[in-house]
Amino acid sequence: FSAFNASEEALVYTNSGDYYQTELRDLSGVLALAAETGFNDHVTRLATQLGEDTPEPDRLTTQEKSFMLLAVGNLAQEDGLRLDVDGLGRNSDNDRRYVATPEQVQRGVSFRLRRGSNPVFRTVMVTGSPSKAPAPASEKLSASKTIRTLQGGRVDLSKVTQGDQLVVTLNLSPKERRNNPVIVADLLPAGFEIETVLRPADGDRSNGADGAFAWIGEIDRAQTAEARDDRFVAAIDVIREDRTLAYVVRAVTPGTYTMPGVVAEDMYRPDVFARSASTTVTIAPQVTGPGGSK
Repeated sequence: FSAFNASEEALVYTNSGDYYQTELRDLSGVLALAAETGFNDHVTRLATQLGEDTPEPDRLTTQEKSFMLLAVGNLAQEDGLRLDVDGLGRNSDNDRRYVATPEQVQRGVSFRLRRGSNPVFRTVMVTGSPSKAPAPASEKLSASKTIRTLQGGRVDLSKVTQGDQLVVTLNLSPKERRNNPVIVADLLPAGFEIETVLRPADGDRSNGADGAFAWIGEIDRAQTAEARDDRFVAAIDVIREDRTLAYVVRAVTPGTYTMPGVVAEDMYRPDVFARSASTTVTIAPQVTGPGGSK
């Protein structure tokens, strides 16, 4: 019992030099142990604090998510839990998870504990699609995206033609003098497809022989860089200097599309992130002559 008291008192500890340690991770870990051992007084206090301190799911670190799953698993060990639910019909999943439609919420949904000895906690999550594109953001990191022709010329995104090849350049700038293991995700407009990811040699200016994309300047080597169907994804360490990544896309489908901004986030510290502005792109059909020639 004294060990749990001491653990609660130590939950304000923060080690800024440890990528994996956060107050929320430690809180979740102590809650998991308290639930496993049946210290219900500690469980009640810690679970209440966790509910108040937990940010949105996309702001949680991987470590916090792991320890919170442990806590949830131990809190859900009560096999005798039975609920009476009004307003959902048979929309249940083993008396643990319930999904309500907006209409059901408006009519009213209620839960009553039928039996069970341990404290019962509930989590409510609301999901939906944004009504407009998110605004640019910068927290201890900045990110920008530029689009050029293969030769480095400017591009009018309102006048792209089907079949055009363009170069997307992503720039990351740190605002802290520390190692930031950053994940980069750049969603594609529906009318684009990635053709190739550019490597350091493509922008090489050494030995008097310029790379094919030397106008970009230095292209950094990422730990991983993937050309997926709907996005470019990369992992790269951003320490003291700017980092540059680039890839080539082709306009394949005519239409007007939203071009999302690039998103960059520290893998272990979600409060270190950046998002560039979104814009629109219009792809015109390729014009062909009477014989089918362009």
